Amino acid sequence: MGFFPQYYRFLLSIAADLEALGLPGTKAAMLTEWAVRQGLPEAEISDLQRAEARRLVRRSGHTTADPGLDDRLRTFTARSATFALPNKKAAYELTHTIFYLSEYGRLAPDLQQEAITSLHFAGTLAYLDQNADLLAECCIALRHAGQEPPAIWEEWIREELRLYTLTAEAGASLADDYHEYFVCNWALATAGDALFAQPIPEGRVSFRAATGRVPVLREMSQQLFTFEGGRAADWSKMRGRLTASLSDASQEVLATAEAALPGFEAFFVGFARASKPGMAV
Repeated sequence: MGFFPQYYRFLLSIAADLEALGLPGTKAAMLTEWAVRQGLPEAEISDLQRAEARRLVRRSGHTTADPGLDDRLRTFTARSATFALPNKKAAYELTHTIFYLSEYGRLAPDLQQEAITSLHFAGTLAYLDQNADLLAECCIALRHAGQEPPAIWEEWIREELRLYTLTAEAGASLADDYHEYFVCNWALATAGDALFAQPIPEGRVSFRAATGRVPVLREMSQQLFTFEGGRAADWSKMRGRLTASLSDASQEVLATAEAALPGFEAFFVGFARASKPGMAV
């Protein structure tokens, strides 16, 4: 920690987790006290990182002062238009912001309705991209905010988990699909499902998602970008033009995404990107 203070959040998280799991000692509190004395949380320029630092410091019984942080975080979550556009970084920052504001479901995050809309938009993009990891985080964040995720989303996550292959391999690569497997289990646990229902082999295990997902997001964006005659923000006018250019499997994913989100039309207004610089408002 003394030589690599730039990684203090990572190191504090590991230390606190190990002690929470039963490792004896109080090293996490000592490291946190040192980090606070050094002013490391004050060096963060990202509000999300400031929120993570605050949570880690509080976890060990210390405090940091950051007036206005919660207001700025809630302002970020409430700009729904941000999350109608393909931007994984912004979507993950949205879910993590709500994790920190809710203390991982222990507190009411006091979100505006626009923030719930943001999660619905981000989840819709994740579903269109067939990104189970991000979709699971959106489901978790919705439940932490006291909301019920769309049943279609959770059922798809449930089915994707069922299709996972867990294989014991002496030389198994660390670059497998474990993170997605873990987050999907976490999402379903918040919905009341049993955790890690599949038998896990002894030894070093490789976690592999099933192939066969049909991500349609890139195809939709490409079609919108190249449409002759321009794009319109009206989903009722664009649905036929857009679906006509998609494969049958892609059309099915799009239809399911639309069914999962009441108010899909509002999502499409942002996703269509019909407005251009210089257009009259």
